Amino acid sequence: MNKQRFLAILVLAILVIIVSLTSVYAAEEKTEKNSKLTILFEVGEKITDLFGYEDTDILDDIRYLRHSVSFNQKASSKLSYTISQLLERRNYEKNDLFDNKFTQTTVSATYRLGESECFLMPQELRTSYMFKLKDYVHTISGADNNDYEQNKFSLGISYIGDKKNWQIDYDTGINSFDYARNSINDEDKIFNQIQLRKKILNDRLDIYTGYKIQYAERKNGDDRTEPEKMVGFDFKPGLKYLSLVSFRFENGKTETREEEVREDIRDYNYARCITKINIPGPLRLSNSFAHRYI
Repeated sequence: MNKQRFLAILVLAILVIIVSLTSVYAAEEKTEKNSKLTILFEVGEKITDLFGYEDTDILDDIRYLRHSVSFNQKASSKLSYTISQLLERRNYEKNDLFDNKFTQTTVSATYRLGESECFLMPQELRTSYMFKLKDYVHTISGADNNDYEQNKFSLGISYIGDKKNWQIDYDTGINSFDYARNSINDEDKIFNQIQLRKKILNDRLDIYTGYKIQYAERKNGDDRTEPEKMVGFDFKPGLKYLSLVSFRFENGKTETREEEVREDIRDYNYARCITKINIPGPLRLSNSFAHRYI
């Protein structure tokens, strides 16, 4: 059985499970279902250096066409799921070598368990699967073929405290890249991530901290560990002209394939600070101001 057929069967199995669970809980509960269908279409031009490219990376204009469909349903008070499909095509003005098109399919579900006095019993279970197929449209004879498939699967659990005043999220999974010809770029990543959120000051202040460790096993032998750390807070002062102050600081190691706009493959260390404030406006309008330092 080839890989495409296996993945198609896997996605179909996930859909069957979701539909089955939906039917079961729909029969048990008479709560109203909430469904949402979102269709987006976007066309335009991007400039690569606006996305933080270094001088030695690709400096070019990109014309792109993107459209996506997403369906979300709350099947019951306990079960919700999302199915989405994204298609995009990019044409580089000078570097035709990087012209490409890709499709991305994502299926995710969240199941909320009942409250329990046992700390070892989680209150929420999550799962998601993403399949991406990226094809480069080569116009230069003899160019390397960088087409690849990406499969990302994750499982998560959440422990939620009394009155939701704290929450611990744990996620684990695998993220793999499988190249059609350049198999030297093949890579399998195993990741584990934990995040803690705590509410204080009568729910006005939310404090966040998180840690992610990812191990990359590479076909070229350049295996490496990628740790990532995060701290931050959301503060709601309750003022007339200031409704939210938010701050995040992150640092760690990652690679460019995790960034959608880039076509190169590079490892790097990073530090990122994001500050955001929300200011209420008239007629129920809201103004947001954000500053990013990367």
